[in-house]
Amino acid sequence: MNLEPSHLINMNNTKFSEQYLPIILNLKSSEAPQKNPPQIFRYLFIILLIMIIFVGIFGNVLNLLIFSKRKMRQVSTFRFLLYISMSDLLVLLVGATQFLTNAIFNFDLRSYSLFVCKTHTFLTCKFLKD
Repeated sequence: MNLEPSHLINMNNTKFSEQYLPIILNLKSSEAPQKNPPQIFRYLFIILLIMIIFVGIFGNVLNLLIFSKRKMRQVSTFRFLLYISMSDLLVLLVGATQFLTNAIFNFDLRSYSLFVCKTHTFLTCKFLKD
């Protein structure tokens, strides 16, 4: 087995993952992870993700409607909850939709261009911090 640095540079190399992943994970060849999980898991993931997105959007829009009333905005706690609802809604729209497009169309939005990649990463991290 050749462990020279030139073989370790390209982590996306299929030879690397097939040869060294079981060694790194300390697995026997029969216990090595499968390359493609069954399609049922993919469909369940897509359905679950769609449900999470719709329930999250519905709940956050409802929070925005309730907490944006004049009487509610006067109390700092409700104003804070209004800002959290805005941030959560943006995380759902920016972050979860990226997972959904990746799961359904097998297309990563961040691979479209460097600008889209940097913008998406920035927005996701910014909204998660808030």
